[in-house]
Amino acid sequence: MTEQIIMVRLWDIQPHPLQEKVYGGIYLEPEFLESIKSEGVLTPVILTDSMVYPETELPFICVSGHRRCHAALETGYEEVPAVIRKYENADECNLHFLSLNIQREKNHTQRLNEFFEYKQTLDKLAKYNKLKNLKNIAVYQDDELFKILRALKIKPEEPLDSIQILKDISGFSEWEQRLINEVTSDDWKVKQYVKLRKIGMTVEYEDKLDSKWQEVRIGYWGSTQTLKEAHNKIKKLLDDANAKFTPKAKQEPKKEKKEEKIIQVDAIEPDAEFYEIADKVENWMKEYFSVQDLQYPKWQSHKKILIDFYTNILNNGM
Repeated sequence: MTEQIIMVRLWDIQPHPLQEKVYGGIYLEPEFLESIKSEGVLTPVILTDSMVYPETELPFICVSGHRRCHAALETGYEEVPAVIRKYENADECNLHFLSLNIQREKNHTQRLNEFFEYKQTLDKLAKYNKLKNLKNIAVYQDDELFKILRALKIKPEEPLDSIQILKDISGFSEWEQRLINEVTSDDWKVKQYVKLRKIGMTVEYEDKLDSKWQEVRIGYWGSTQTLKEAHNKIKKLLDDANAKFTPKAKQEPKKEKKEEKIIQVDAIEPDAEFYEIADKVENWMKEYFSVQDLQYPKWQSHKKILIDFYTNILNNGM
């Protein structure tokens, strides 16, 4: 079914709520501006009515075509061609907005912003479809949503695995997703604070910890440190806090390293009988210990003891 194209006044269009939040400001190349100025907007923008977003003041929300709208406004146009899409709710519209930017070149901060919006929107969308979590089977009735899911390479008839979906969309592996959550998630941070409060963390210490945690987050979001570096810093902050407030009685005592004493066995003159016993002991040990274990000095000592033991039995009887 061909969508109807209508002309919409530019001052009736509001940017999508996630545009600035996820991708930041809009940059218009001189060549792009010149193209719009001379030819106008040839590809219709995608809009939705403001009913989807009750807080919106203008009649329409831009879902796709923000650069075209800005360029048209800057080059003196008053209207742009548009198609009006209908969405069940804001979450479905948000998912479509994100999917339309899937091929967009993004910096580190934009990738993170996009990752969290996908995560939040998929979770809300799952709840909207009366699912307990993203691993249940989703049954979508809306044709437009099918198109969106196909654009994201998500098969609606299969169980929704949020980790795999986010891996395919954002490129963050399961390991990276876990670390990102521990560095940036307020929910995860609060859980750690609750544990620390139970062992006596003071308000003053919590404020200092929170300030340092925020510094690490800013460093990661700003690309001044890697995810692994940021996660290691968070781990050290929590380890230090646990060490400070865990009662000394409950802290595990440091185990003194005991020096391995290798039992010295008097050398015995090897003969045929000795080698026969040695072979038996060697075979027996291989059945019960790994090759690596047999390389350790203590096992070599045990071997000598066993050989002496069996030799003594042969010489003197039981």
